[in-house]
Amino acid sequence: MSKNKNNLDNCPTIESNWISNDFFQTVLSSHFHDKSVKIISHEIKPAAKKGENFASAVYRVIVTYQLLNKTNHNEKISLILKTHSSNGAVQEVIEEFHVFERELTTYKEVLIECEKLMCDINEPLNFSPQLIFADSNNLVFEDVSERGYRTIDRKERLDLQHALLFIEKLAKFHATTAFLYKQNPDVFRYHMEGGLTEVETPYHAFFRTVVNEFVNTVVKSDPNLNQYLSFMTDFSENIIENVKKVFTRSNNEFHVQNHGDAWMNNMLWKNDDQGNVIDVIVVDHQEGFFGSPGIDLNHFINTSCNMDVQINHIDDLLSRYHSILSNTLEKLGAKNIPTEDDILEEVKRKMDHGIIVLTCILPIMLIEDPDLADPSNFFSESDEAKEVRHTIYSNPKYIDIVRVILPKLIQGKM
Repeated sequence: MSKNKNNLDNCPTIESNWISNDFFQTVLSSHFHDKSVKIISHEIKPAAKKGENFASAVYRVIVTYQLLNKTNHNEKISLILKTHSSNGAVQEVIEEFHVFERELTTYKEVLIECEKLMCDINEPLNFSPQLIFADSNNLVFEDVSERGYRTIDRKERLDLQHALLFIEKLAKFHATTAFLYKQNPDVFRYHMEGGLTEVETPYHAFFRTVVNEFVNTVVKSDPNLNQYLSFMTDFSENIIENVKKVFTRSNNEFHVQNHGDAWMNNMLWKNDDQGNVIDVIVVDHQEGFFGSPGIDLNHFINTSCNMDVQINHIDDLLSRYHSILSNTLEKLGAKNIPTEDDILEEVKRKMDHGIIVLTCILPIMLIEDPDLADPSNFFSESDEAKEVRHTIYSNPKYIDIVRVILPKLIQGKM
């Protein structure tokens, strides 16, 4: 009799009866191209801490199996299973924004084509984990922790060495997607629509709720930030239009596929034997958008870089980004390669996104107590939800970051 162990206590609530040996029989038969696979057992546990994934549930699964055509010995494989969240408000956003389709086409089409382009110039990209299996509700990936990749504590944020390594890989991904679009625009069919539509969804309520919390709890309460009250009040009153404006394109601009959620929790790092970081892999392509590279650059800089990088090295990051981007485009044979000034202008033009992630997204990323990260706390107007939001936005670590970054963003827009 097969034995299975499910440790789902800290996972988002889902109907898990379908997570069975039969399911993994299908997965591994497809992966190995061998129908003789026999599943002995599987053990499942959370692959992310509570509160780290809003749009999906992510599990690590250890599957014990045999290949009857080759050996009778038990073997094990570690997999990452990603499935839909059962939260009603989140599910509505997923469907409206085509979250599943964006991620699936990124793995099955965009990344495959980008990897081919980079291999043609002898520079393999290795941007994301391998997709092993997909059906209408689930994605199954290789577990890159088996290759030595690890996350970094999000509360520490990234030093210059890590930030530069990511920015180099992002530049290569952006370059290949820009080049690929000229050859085959259809692979980006799910990435052309922005983050908000005219149809009212819980996402609209989310932005209105949290930016108002920022104004009331942070700006009004901190003497260091009072001078920005008028600006932020106006920004909050027009938050929906400001978000929509980020996701616009014009014909004369340089466009790439943005990852869309380029923050450090979606990055896994590999060190050499001496402890030096040597590679980064990027996960979670649910929010990809084809548009200005200024979106990803603002998102990454304002969520993931530590204070030293924020204060002293933003120019270094953007210069390195442009150097790798232009070099890659040149090797691919692209025309009309953007200048460094063009990239700086894109960052400035999309600086509203920097303000949005600083005020609406970063405080959630810095939550100390995972129980506070329940999505309902950012949509509900209950007294309990209001108290939770006030606690989140009162985080001293967050306020210290805002005091440094908000003035730079507002001054950069002027």
